[in-house]
Amino acid sequence: MHSPEPFQPPIEVTVRLFAAAREAAGADALTIGARNGMDLVVELESHTEELRTTLPRCSFLVAGTSHRFDQLPTVALEPGLTIDVLPPFAGG
Repeated sequence: MHSPEPFQPPIEVTVRLFAAAREAAGADALTIGARNGMDLVVELESHTEELRTTLPRCSFLVAGTSHRFDQLPTVALEPGLTIDVLPPFAGG
């Protein structure tokens, strides 16, 4: 018989927002409680409609590694983690 997964309480992470993401959220930073990367995505998308439409164009710096928005559901969260939401960069 398979036992159910133990309940995992949310982990508190800080999401710092820059440029268009900051404007869309109406805040410089958000504190989000999430159990995993998918929870994080759901919480971010539910903040404002404008932020939901802005996020797919941004990059996410997590523990020194850059991620695309579609990669966030697989990101491991740790207590005290800070995630930077960066605007798309032009040029090269």
